[in-house]
Amino acid sequence: MNPLLLDGMHMLQMLLPGTAITYYADELGVQDTYVRWNQTLDPAGLNVGVLRYTKFSRDPARSPFPWDDSENAGFTNGTQTWLPINPEYWRENLVQLSKFKSHLRTYRQLARLRQIPSILKGDLHVFVLSQWVLGFSRSFYDHPTFFVVINFGSEIERINIRTARPTLPEILKVKVSSINSGYVTGNLVNAEEIILRPKASMVLSTAKPNEDVITFSENH
Repeated sequence: MNPLLLDGMHMLQMLLPGTAITYYADELGVQDTYVRWNQTLDPAGLNVGVLRYTKFSRDPARSPFPWDDSENAGFTNGTQTWLPINPEYWRENLVQLSKFKSHLRTYRQLARLRQIPSILKGDLHVFVLSQWVLGFSRSFYDHPTFFVVINFGSEIERINIRTARPTLPEILKVKVSSINSGYVTGNLVNAEEIILRPKASMVLSTAKPNEDVITFSENH
């Protein structure tokens, strides 16, 4: 998967109906760790030999969780870890990603949205907004509607989501945005002229400009 689509994939995972499953450090956006043959421990990789182990080994997804930028990513005080630490641990770790606009902060916002009625039990409608843009809405009686847009393409897309849902108001509020979108929570957008960067995604809401269905604090 293209790493630029990570936030969009989390929006699909967290806001579509059903159980959301997150695997160890997915919320940070940490990529699989390269594990050399002489570091491989997974029998599924060892059993097929040095030429094919990378295809079958599950070790790359099992590297230690990166807590901070200290030695061994804060995972252990020992001198060596069971599997190698991801080399990006110095910048992709829990402490660093809690400070800025990051995949982790986006994930936390999405997790909190799952608590509201529109997401818990609302209707689902899916739309193809262009060749490259997928959209879906979640709505529940007497609660704000949420509309998710994801640009899977490699170019800027300009979309009108009122062609899909004419009952939407002209102005929508950004509730969650991917780190590459150029938008931040609270921005207001014209539903008839939304500009989406390549691989960008957003969760839009019909909540009024001064109305928050959930308040996102800086610490969560």
